[in-house]
Amino acid sequence: TFTPTKRIFCTASTTIMSSTENPTYITTAEHPQSSSPGPIKPTLLAFHGSGSNATVHTVQLARLMRLLRPHFDVESLEAPFASPAGPGVLPFFDGCGPFYRWLPPRRKSPSSPCARSRPPRNSPRSRGADQEHRAAHPRRRRPRRGSHRV
Repeated sequence: TFTPTKRIFCTASTTIMSSTENPTYITTAEHPQSSSPGPIKPTLLAFHGSGSNATVHTVQLARLMRLLRPHFDVESLEAPFASPAGPGVLPFFDGCGPFYRWLPPRRKSPSSPCARSRPPRNSPRSRGADQEHRAAHPRRRRPRRGSHRV
């Protein structure tokens, strides 16, 4: 289990203050592309997890990005749907919200297409459907190991 040793305090700027006296400055993924001459580097898209955001993800990937920067451009994307903080985000990234998710929250309404398309597992309807499927599509029995004839 991961136990954080420092707490990160996020502000609207790109400055992240740790719980110690020294501020840590990070460059966000939204910085403009450098106009330095040289070969064009491939771009890696970094998708944060559910209940996180691009700032948290950039902090989490700081060491990896430092190693990849000479060879790749890394762009962190922000998910579109608001979400509570995900597992492991708090208390370390307390104050770094709002947090987001990539998929919209599930509706528990039976009117949703997913709820109507398939009965829940182990319900009488699904057990009946399973029995009908097995009757219509019998499995071929495989010979047991060592029982084949030479």
